[in-house]
Amino acid sequence: MGRLENRRATRYYSEVPIELAGGTGLTRDYSTDGIYFTTDQVLGLGEQVQFTMCLTNQGPTQMVKLTCQAEVVRVEMVQDKMGTAVAINECVAELLFKNHDAADEVTTACASKEPIFRYQPGIL
Repeated sequence: MGRLENRRATRYYSEVPIELAGGTGLTRDYSTDGIYFTTDQVLGLGEQVQFTMCLTNQGPTQMVKLTCQAEVVRVEMVQDKMGTAVAINECVAELLFKNHDAADEVTTACASKEPIFRYQPGIL
């Protein structure tokens, strides 16, 4: 029998590339409280990390760039990678639009480049 999960936030299962200070990773799942990803980097329990990920399912011409501060709460070997679970402490979101002239170029939605919101788990 599977274990019953008691989570505050909905978990989404998707492989989304992330950027870390010393490399890259790929998510397995994520929520507003945390993410699980695999990486070549060795991260330690309790370590504070910053990562960036872009969610592109916001529409054909827009995406949301998330820059998050998090604490490593679990690490494990997964094949030849490090599986890492982090609890999000703070996350800043920026709404981005794809330039219609160049499909690969992304420009910010706001001229001031201010984030559209700042999220801290447990506050909302």
